[in-house]
Amino acid sequence: MAMPPLMSHGFRALWRHPWHSLGVALLLALGIGPVLALSALADQLLVRNAPYPEPHRVVQVHGVIPEYDRCQFNPTAFHHLQEGTRAFSALTLLEPSTFALGRGVDSVPVEVVRATADFGQVLGVAPLAGRLTFLKDEDTFGGTRVAIATERAWRRRHGANPALVGSTIPLEGLPTIIVGILPERVAFPSSRVAEAEYVVPAAFTPVEREENGNNWEVIGRLSPGTTLAQANAALASLAASQVIPGRTGFRALQVSEELAAGWKRPLGLFGVASVLLLVLAGINAAYLILARSEARRGDLAVATALGAPAAGMVGQYMAEGLGLSVLGLGLGFGVAFGVRQALVLHFGLQSTPSFSLATVGVGCLTSLLLVLLASAVPAWVAARISPMEALKAGGRGMATGGRRWVLVGELALTSILLVGAGLLLRTLMALGNLPTGLRAPEQVLAVTIQLPSGAYPSSPTRQALFDTLVSRLGTVSGVTHSALTQTAPFFKPNGHGVWNTPDGRKLKVNIHTLAGDLPGALGLQLREGRLPRQGAAEALVSDTLAKDLSGDESALGRNILGRNTVVGVVSATAERDPRRGFARQAWIPLDPEWTFVDVFLRTDGQPESLLPGLRSVLHQVGPDLQMLEPTRLSDAISHAHAEPRKAAQLLGALAVIALVLAAAGIYGVATQLTLRRRQEFGMRVAMGATPGTLIRLVLNQGLRLVALGLGLGLLGSLWATMLLKSLLHGVANLDPLTYVLGALVLVGTALLALLLPALRAARLSPWEALRAE
Repeated sequence: MAMPPLMSHGFRALWRHPWHSLGVALLLALGIGPVLALSALADQLLVRNAPYPEPHRVVQVHGVIPEYDRCQFNPTAFHHLQEGTRAFSALTLLEPSTFALGRGVDSVPVEVVRATADFGQVLGVAPLAGRLTFLKDEDTFGGTRVAIATERAWRRRHGANPALVGSTIPLEGLPTIIVGILPERVAFPSSRVAEAEYVVPAAFTPVEREENGNNWEVIGRLSPGTTLAQANAALASLAASQVIPGRTGFRALQVSEELAAGWKRPLGLFGVASVLLLVLAGINAAYLILARSEARRGDLAVATALGAPAAGMVGQYMAEGLGLSVLGLGLGFGVAFGVRQALVLHFGLQSTPSFSLATVGVGCLTSLLLVLLASAVPAWVAARISPMEALKAGGRGMATGGRRWVLVGELALTSILLVGAGLLLRTLMALGNLPTGLRAPEQVLAVTIQLPSGAYPSSPTRQALFDTLVSRLGTVSGVTHSALTQTAPFFKPNGHGVWNTPDGRKLKVNIHTLAGDLPGALGLQLREGRLPRQGAAEALVSDTLAKDLSGDESALGRNILGRNTVVGVVSATAERDPRRGFARQAWIPLDPEWTFVDVFLRTDGQPESLLPGLRSVLHQVGPDLQMLEPTRLSDAISHAHAEPRKAAQLLGALAVIALVLAAAGIYGVATQLTLRRRQEFGMRVAMGATPGTLIRLVLNQGLRLVALGLGLGLLGSLWATMLLKSLLHGVANLDPLTYVLGALVLVGTALLALLLPALRAARLSPWEALRAE
C-alpha cells in the first residue's frame, strides 16, 4: 500500500535535513522519556499496586485509640478481632523481622515477614510452586519450622533451583523446610514488609501471647458480598460490644489505598517536574521548527506567489511533525528505559515496572500532541505569509518574535526548577546541622546480635550471655567504649508509650534498654547519678524527662513507669527525626526475654576496622551467635533525611537538564539574531564601532530576554514551591537567598551561552557582513 503523498513528503523532509530532525527528536525524547518512566511507576505503585484477585476485598485493619487512629496490633487484640466478627473470610497478622540465613557469625541477614496461618488465603493468589498457607502445627510455638520463599529469593539465594520446595535451608541457624514460592509479581500487602525474602509462621511465643505492645499489622480479605462500609460497621459494633485491652475501636482501609499513600508525594513531585521538563522540551522543539521555517521563508514566499493553497503548506508542516513524533517517541523510549532504571535505584524498588499498553498509549499521545503543538505556530505563520514581506531583504522574518517568547517561557520554567532544587538543597544543609544529641556518631559501629532459636532457652541463660558480652566487648582492639541495647535512638527507635504520672499527668516516654557504658558508646553526658544495675528495677532518664518529673529539683529516687527508681540522669537525644527535637527517654536494664541485642562500639578510627575483632569475640562467647546489620550509627541517622534528600536529588537532576536546555535555547536565539543583524553590525564597524561595543549589544539583547524570563519564573516559583512546603525544614518556601542564588545561576549560564555569539559578532568584517546580505 503506497504512502499518502503528504506523509511521503513529511518523511522525505526529515531525511533531507537529518541533523535538524535529530535535534528536534532528541529534545522530544528528553521530555517524553521521564513522562513514560513516570507512567510505568505510577501504573505499578498507584494503579496496579495490589495484584490480587478481587483486590477491593483485601483490606488493612487499624486499631483506634484516643491518641491515634492507625494503631498496630498485638496477638491479644488480633484474637479478639478474629473471634468477634464475620466480616472477613480470612485474617492474617504480619510483622517484619531480620533473620540469619546460615549458621554462626558469618551468616547472612535476610528480611522476613512473620505471618499467621491464613496469609495465603488473604492474598488469594496461586503459588509459583508448593503452597502459601501454614498448617496449624507449623503456626504453633515449637512446631515444625517452615518458610515460604519469594520468587526473588528463589532466584537470588537459591539459583532458581526447581527442587527448592521440600528442601531445607538454615534459617536462624536451624533447619527450615521451604513449602512454597510466592510469585514476584505479587506485592506484599504492607509497605513495612515490602523487602521480605521469606515468609515464616508467626508461631507466637508465650511472652508474645501475653504482651500488650503494638508491632503487628492486620491484613484481611472481606467475606464475599461484604463492602468496606459494612466491614467498618461490623468493626464499630465489635468495639461497642466488647472491652478490648488498649483499643477503643477498629478501622479498615483498602490495601491499594494504603500502599499508594506513601508514593503519592514523591511521584507527584517527580510528575510536576517531569511536566515542566516536557514543556521545556516542547518549547525547544518549537524553536527549532520555527528556526527551520525562517530558513524556508523564501521557498514559502515563492510557493505562495505561485498560488499554492495555505492548507497544503499547513499539511506539510503537520506531516513533518508526525514524522518527528515517531522518531522522538522511539528515542524517548530509550531515555525512558534509563530513567526508569534510575528511579528504581533511587526509590529502592525491588522490581522494575513494565511498560504497559496504557503507558505506551500515554507516550504516543504525548509525543504526537507535543509535536503537533510545536508545528502549529510555523504552520499558522506559513498560512498567513506575505510573499513581498518574506522576500524583502533584511526583513525581520516570520519567527523572530515567536523565538523570543519561546525563550522567555523556557527561562521562566527553568528558574522554577532551580528555585525548587535550591530550597531542597538548603533543607538538606539545615537538616545536617540539626543536633541529634549523639556525639560523633560516625565513629560508632552498630551491630545486631541474634540469638539462634532454642540455643539460649531461658531468661537466666540469655542474661548470662549478655553479661559475658558486656565484659568481653571492651577487649576488642580499638574499642574505647562499648554498650548493649535492645532499642536505641535512630538505630532501633522505640515507639513512645504514655505514662500516667502519680499526679495525674500523661507523659510520652520512649523506653530503651541498656547494659555497659552507654554514655561513652553513644556520646551522651551523665548529668548525675549512675547507670542502672542489670536485673534491678532501676532507670536512667533523659534530662528532658527529669525536668518533667521534678522541675528544678533532682530526679534521683523518683518513680518512673510505675516500677523503676531513677538512679541517673543522662543527656537526651532525638529519637527518629532531629526535626522533632529531643525526646523524653527512659533507659532500663536489658530484657532477658528478648532473643537479640544491639552492640555499640566507639573507636577513634574507622568503625569497620572493629569487625574482625568483634567476630573473634563472638566466636569465643557463642559460636552460634548471628551478627546482622553492621553499620555506622551516622548511616542510621541519615535515614531520617531520606525523603528530602531523594527529592533534592530528583529535582536537582531535572533542574540541571532544564538548565542545559535553556542554555542551548539562549545560544540558538542569540546566534540567529546575531546572524540576522550582520549588515547592521558591519555598518557599525565601518563607522568606527569597537568589538567591545558589539559584544555589549549582543549581551544586552540577550540579557533583556533573560531578565523577562527570570522575572516571570520567580513569580511562578512563589506558587510552585508551595508544593514543597511539607519537605522543607529550616528554610521558608519564599527564602530570599535561594531565589537570589537561583537567579545568579541562571544569569551566569545565560552569559556563558551569549558569550560565543557576542564574540562572533565582534570578529565580523564589514565587507564580509555587507557581502553576506
